Amino acid sequence: MKSARIGLVIGLVAFGPVGCVNSAGPAPGPAKGEPGGVVAPPVDATANPAPVSTAPIPPAQARYCVYDIGAVDTSDEGYEPVHINQQGAVAWSSRSRAFLYKNGTSVALGDLGGHQTIAKAINDGGVVVGKSLDKNRRWRAFSWSGGQMQDLGGPDQQEALGINSNPQGVTIIGIQAPPNVRFNQDMSANPALAPFGVRYDHGQAIPLPDPKQVPARPHPLAFAINDKGSVVGLLLNGGSSTGLFWRDLQNPWTTIRAVPGQSIPGPPPFVPVALNSANRVAGNDTVHAAVSADFVNAPTILDPGSSTSAAYAINGHGWIVGAASPSAGLTSHAFIYDGTTMIDLNTKLVNPSGWSLEAAYAINDFGQIAGRGSFSGASPNVEEHVFLLVPKKVALTPCEERRPELGVSQ
Repeated sequence: MKSARIGLVIGLVAFGPVGCVNSAGPAPGPAKGEPGGVVAPPVDATANPAPVSTAPIPPAQARYCVYDIGAVDTSDEGYEPVHINQQGAVAWSSRSRAFLYKNGTSVALGDLGGHQTIAKAINDGGVVVGKSLDKNRRWRAFSWSGGQMQDLGGPDQQEALGINSNPQGVTIIGIQAPPNVRFNQDMSANPALAPFGVRYDHGQAIPLPDPKQVPARPHPLAFAINDKGSVVGLLLNGGSSTGLFWRDLQNPWTTIRAVPGQSIPGPPPFVPVALNSANRVAGNDTVHAAVSADFVNAPTILDPGSSTSAAYAINGHGWIVGAASPSAGLTSHAFIYDGTTMIDLNTKLVNPSGWSLEAAYAINDFGQIAGRGSFSGASPNVEEHVFLLVPKKVALTPCEERRPELGVSQ
């Protein structure tokens, strides 16, 4: 993965369609784009979220065991970030097929008749959402649970992007394209053609409220939702964009300030991509990953010294994961930001043989991280693989051959 791929987060704004590996390496892997074999013990992703019984290991003190989930093909649209819930279940996609990794293997989610599905999010109940082609070749928002896929409803083309785990009622948010507009065409120059944010309710796609800031684009995009029902998104207005925060699905939209040094109009000054239950928002300017803590002060760039970086996820402790490159043209490295320091995850592996971790896409409150990287293993060919990182307390002890139970530090 070259540093240019860090632009994936910014590219989402234009809406182009967002076993322990030890020193000997794993057994020969699956075909490119197919799920891996049994590499972990049973994990019940449909159970209620387990409480964090002990404080997670701080990133500065942690070492990580890396587990191979499966190979991915990065050449088509099905190449998407991966997602993790509090049970350590991982939703991922390759070759326009979506999978749920749990109980030691990956299960294909199926489709809505068009033979293509891409996972976009997973909640703590193991419900996966995303987009799937129907028999009429339209992208449709879906939810998947217990082996069943459901069309979430609404007209035209739809794409579910986020789902929360609120015990009072789960909320799913996404985007809808205007009639006769495809997700993969250029819509950035004409706000009238741009998708807009919706929430799904009983078979309907309900547009998110007008923030009453830019009449030409009354409905903002929605990118992520937290367990309290707060949403982050983006308001498009021709060539300029504004990051937005919507508290608890009922209060007025709040503008997220631009990163210092960025101007409006122009490229997105701050693109919010994820938020936690404390309403800390991870996002990006045109070059760097940043975090917005209170909407009053400007977002803080995580590592001004990196050439390029992108944030992808934030957990309940405020730890942010993403990808960064020290200089243009170099391969990106997966990072974790602990609130003060950006740490290269490649320097923290207990069992690094064959791996180059290139991007960390998801993190849960136990500090488990899912992402993608280059992996050679026992094969002479280097392929892109999905990985899972499990933090360890004792760096000198070897990784378990099978992944430990959730919440049990090694």
